[in-house]
Amino acid sequence: MKIRISALCMALFFLGCVTVSAVGHPVPQTDKTDCSISVVLQNKQTAQGITDATLVCLRVGYVEEDNGNFGFYHTLTHQPIDAIDSAATAEAFDRQAQTTAFEAFSPTEARADGTYRFTNLKTGLYLIRQQKAADGYNDMNSFLVSVPSLVNGEYLYDIAADVKTQLYTQIPPQPSEPPEKLPQTGLLYWPVPVMAAVGLALLLVGVLLLRKRESNDQ
Repeated sequence: MKIRISALCMALFFLGCVTVSAVGHPVPQTDKTDCSISVVLQNKQTAQGITDATLVCLRVGYVEEDNGNFGFYHTLTHQPIDAIDSAATAEAFDRQAQTTAFEAFSPTEARADGTYRFTNLKTGLYLIRQQKAADGYNDMNSFLVSVPSLVNGEYLYDIAADVKTQLYTQIPPQPSEPPEKLPQTGLLYWPVPVMAAVGLALLLVGVLLLRKRESNDQ
């Protein structure tokens, strides 16, 4: 009887351990196709929404899960992707995206607060790129977003991306400069009437002298 009680206690103990392990380490859903990413662009001084930028979301990695752990793999080379939070990794994908046709998604129309939302996404690693800067603003640095993302022990599939607003500053207005004064070239015309007047005066003097001379000869 004591042996049975001990065995029952051991079984309950292991069951409790398994239950705690399952609760503390959830398994990600790698086959979801209704995920989303929201990106907010705002003027960091005024918090005014920036709504005229052109953004694109590229799926550069897919998810593979193993016993509750998951990693991202390149969608084309199928190589594991390390350091997904590194700016250098995002820059490398950004350069590759200029010549590589990754699966691309466009956002919904930007809301007044500057929110751009990408919907109907599969799980994976996404590169957020700016195709055209907003009027009066510098280019935004590309960055990576993982779907799902593990936050406080819970996997999230609708991600509010943390845009580095300090990288998205307004271009200072350039002071207007007066047009450069070009050096004067060609002929100067102002001496012409002066010379004509002098010539006319000399001609008149010559005529008068000629008449005086003819008068004296008579």
